[in-house]
Amino acid sequence: MTDVDEDFVRPFDERGVTVGGDFEVAEPELHHDESYLGLVRDLAAASMNVVQGRGATVCAVLRGGPEEFWVGLAPHNQLAHRYALRISRVDGAGRTRRYHDVLWLLRDGESRRGHDRSWFEGLPVVGWLHGAPVRDSGDFPELPRLEMVQDSLRTTLLSLAGEPAPLPAEHAPRLAGFSWFDSESVRVYVTTPAEGAVLGVDLDLPAGTEVGPPVGTAAIPDLMRRLADGVPVEWRSREHRAPDEFCDRLFDLRRDTTEPTRSS
Repeated sequence: MTDVDEDFVRPFDERGVTVGGDFEVAEPELHHDESYLGLVRDLAAASMNVVQGRGATVCAVLRGGPEEFWVGLAPHNQLAHRYALRISRVDGAGRTRRYHDVLWLLRDGESRRGHDRSWFEGLPVVGWLHGAPVRDSGDFPELPRLEMVQDSLRTTLLSLAGEPAPLPAEHAPRLAGFSWFDSESVRVYVTTPAEGAVLGVDLDLPAGTEVGPPVGTAAIPDLMRRLADGVPVEWRSREHRAPDEFCDRLFDLRRDTTEPTRSS
């Protein structure tokens, strides 16, 4: 196992509020971070064939800090081989990274991993995302950027149909991230003004699901509606004893779980 970079700083908020020992949680201002929330929306839908011919699945998108986010990939849709990339919000030219910029970095990383596994796995591990090693995309040597046919297709279709659907209104709950690290469930993160906090929720995936993006879970719209006025009273018995490092409170709403204990 590769040692974790000593300079790594766990996800934090600007208030310095610490939860669960050394872990610090994401700031409430995440709810208003529309640049990042837009990436969550778009990458949640980009769950299949991120890398042409390899079937790499986006299995997680989380904000690791105000200036970075982590994106998890499952090569060949195999959770056992998950890894994540730490991506800075701005590129070397000072431009804010958008959907296509992130998608290119993911393809670049998976291509490098596929061609030289020993080099890739020798890169410093800067953190762990629910058991998956996180490596810094800034450690990759620069290569010319290659666009793919589906990139042009997406741009063309959006120009005809309009931009992606807008984010929910500021007074409504918003999807702030997700992590698929269990074959039968997905953990989603929601910000809600009613709670003033980031909530994590474990949900079952539909039967027969082969990949785990939250957009494939019918429970998401209902979840958002139920959180509009705050955490329902009946959820109290389903709350974890401790949240993970990406949320303030964590709930287990899976059907077959009665006593939530995990926070991995």
